[in-house]
Amino acid sequence: MLLVGNNGGLLEHDGETWRTIKVPHPFEVRSLARSSSGRVFVGLAGDFGYLRPAFDGSQTYVSLRHRGDGGG
Repeated sequence: MLLVGNNGGLLEHDGETWRTIKVPHPFEVRSLARSSSGRVFVGLAGDFGYLRPAFDGSQTYVSLRHRGDGGG
């Protein structure tokens, strides 16, 4: 699995097909990192989160932006 951040957003490639993963600011993907447990973290300009696998094999972005700051 290949993940690429570019001006179109976050793209996933499985060797055959490209898919777009929706993120809040698609033109502002800044960084990608995979933890030792396999979770993929995504850094955006003004946001930070991770990818959560869905039942159909797709990926969903989960923002951590408001965690620990009292919400809002």
